Amino acid sequence: MDPELLGRVFENLLAYHNPESRENARKGTGSFYTPRAIVDYLVDQALVPAIAGRARPADGDLAFWHERLQYLLDYEDAGELFESEDAHAVVRAVSELRVLDPAVGSGAFPMAVLHKLTLALRRLDPENEIWQELQKSRAVARADAAFHDKPKTERDAELMEISATFERYSGDFGRKLYLVQNGIFGVDIQSIACQIAKLRFFISLAIEQEADPEAPNLGFRPLPNLETRFVAAQTLLTLGHREDATLKGREVHEVEERLRANRERHFHATTRQNKLECQETDRKLRAQLAAALEDTGFPPDAADALAKWNPYDQNATADWFDPYHMFGVRNGFDVVLGNPPYVRADFPSEAHREARRRIMASGRYETLWEKWDLYLAFIERGYKLLQVGGVLSFIVSDAFCRAKYARKSREWLLANARILRVDFLSGVKVFDAAVRNVAFAIQHVDGASNRPARRVHEGAFGNVKVLGTDEQRRLTERAFLPQDLADFSVPAPTVTLYRICYVSVGMVVHADEKRAPGAFRMEDLVADSRTRRCPRPFVEGKHLTRWLPASVKWLEWGTDRAPGLFRRPTFPEMYDVAEKLIAQRSPGPDPLACYDAEHLRFPESIVGFVPWHSLSGVRNGSIKKQARYAGESRRNRKLPQREELEATSRRFAVKFLLGVMNSSWARSFLLAHRRSNIHVYPNDWKQLPVPDCDPGAQKPVVEIVDRILAAKCADADVSTLEAELDRLVYGLYGLTDEQVRQVEGDMAGSAD
Repeated sequence: MDPELLGRVFENLLAYHNPESRENARKGTGSFYTPRAIVDYLVDQALVPAIAGRARPADGDLAFWHERLQYLLDYEDAGELFESEDAHAVVRAVSELRVLDPAVGSGAFPMAVLHKLTLALRRLDPENEIWQELQKSRAVARADAAFHDKPKTERDAELMEISATFERYSGDFGRKLYLVQNGIFGVDIQSIACQIAKLRFFISLAIEQEADPEAPNLGFRPLPNLETRFVAAQTLLTLGHREDATLKGREVHEVEERLRANRERHFHATTRQNKLECQETDRKLRAQLAAALEDTGFPPDAADALAKWNPYDQNATADWFDPYHMFGVRNGFDVVLGNPPYVRADFPSEAHREARRRIMASGRYETLWEKWDLYLAFIERGYKLLQVGGVLSFIVSDAFCRAKYARKSREWLLANARILRVDFLSGVKVFDAAVRNVAFAIQHVDGASNRPARRVHEGAFGNVKVLGTDEQRRLTERAFLPQDLADFSVPAPTVTLYRICYVSVGMVVHADEKRAPGAFRMEDLVADSRTRRCPRPFVEGKHLTRWLPASVKWLEWGTDRAPGLFRRPTFPEMYDVAEKLIAQRSPGPDPLACYDAEHLRFPESIVGFVPWHSLSGVRNGSIKKQARYAGESRRNRKLPQREELEATSRRFAVKFLLGVMNSSWARSFLLAHRRSNIHVYPNDWKQLPVPDCDPGAQKPVVEIVDRILAAKCADADVSTLEAELDRLVYGLYGLTDEQVRQVEGDMAGSAD
């Protein structure tokens, strides 16, 4: 039987429609079976740095070790890659690995880990000599840690059992058995997932045994009990800070060690009687642990939850996860990997909403923001379950790269982790579902000087294009987008746009939800022609093209509802200035800006740019969030002073700004620095560097912009003028011909 069949069984079971709830379990839990090629790749990306971190000497060449380990884990012939001393170090490193899949599903990822590590051991230690001695050393260490609960006779019996295992099974059985016992773990909120994962491991162990007609039971060794290797639990929730209680109380520590030793006995128990004895001992020790924890001040309800959790109840699911209590892993895992569930915030399930509430209330998450998808919680939880130097390797929805709700997560990873590799899979159909994906490997170490590998898979998995990168300290969250990172440093002096213009989205032309809920919508207030009731010119984002609006509507104004009952009326002075610029907030990949001297009103689908000096003397709360006058209270000392901004803005012609904003260089800059491929937010525009030049240098740009505006009014072609404008703007930035070619190449790639 191919164990991969069980993964398909699992997926189809979850997809079965429930006529009572009108839902399917797969949709509600985000469970999809990951193809084997993807699994193997993600496993390699996690195991190689994890093993290298444990096996490589301090002065060893990291790149050389990574290269050899990649070959070692390749199913093709790897050759002789390791001398005796290094081989011994790798085998020891493998024996020390702790691997967790926090959303194990049918067990595809842990099974791939088992296969890869078995392959490595087979190549490095073909006679199992090193591996056997390491298992005996581990058995002795466990006996020493178990205090009086594990007598010497029991320890000696375990050592004899290890010897008998390797004597009877010279192949992979001993390798797999002790890999499973000591280093591979899985958690899933669905008990059926854990059952199928265990079944896969049973099959994998069973096929390594051969019948002996002369031996009892035909020589087959009873399979281990995997209840404490794959557990049904809510990975994202904990039972308070139980680690503190363990450190406070020696009795807590002793009971936990005895509990751990008893569960190791159960792992190898071969008779029904032995299993029942271990389970009864487990129950008593859990009760003792709960009492000891309460003595340290641990919350009684949490202690009671520990006592009631029965790992041998195959149909129960714990609504919390504790890696030490459940697996005996105290200091974190070397590897956390898998395909966590993708479940949107608006999924219509009361259970999902309650889980989200509890996750947020736990206070353990720093990256969950707005309408976060469930996989974001798994990313942060998975990273925090790593020990220092550990590696997380996940495949998630490619919404992670662009979605606003994932922004904090992207920024947090750049600041706190080492981004080893990002694989963009949007061009590859990984799952049968409509979702597209991105995969990444990150390490729990400082990443400031690291240069992440960034690769796009085009057409088929493995058909890659390597993207540019930089030191992580210089990267923005745009590193998580499948685009090259151009060098936008310029020799000419510049001023950022936010120091020249007040930048803000427009009004929200819907009825205020508190004062007039549902009374009107924007379409109720907009007319195609000017009337007494609709006297103000008005444009939406969809009405804009580059340079000038394509059409203008008329907005109701001065009535009992407009603008007084608007949800967000903004302030009128930002619309009534002599000149301003406006731009679509959601232009797609190609940002555009328009000129306005007609006092246009606009909604939140447009970003407005008003020179600071045009708002001189205007004071309100919206402006105070961006800048304040010298006499105004400034709790936020980082806010700029309005007198300085107004003086700066007077040095720039509005049409000069328009020419810069519509240049190829500006569009390429935004492409690399904006946080979304669909939207260009005010904060994205604010960071645009504008050449800091005198009116004489600005004049040629203004003249070309005037010619472009006149041509647009006559519906004439402006491509030649735009090319001339680009050359002028490139010159004002002081760009070399090579930098110009790079910008133009980036723009061409964006258009493709």
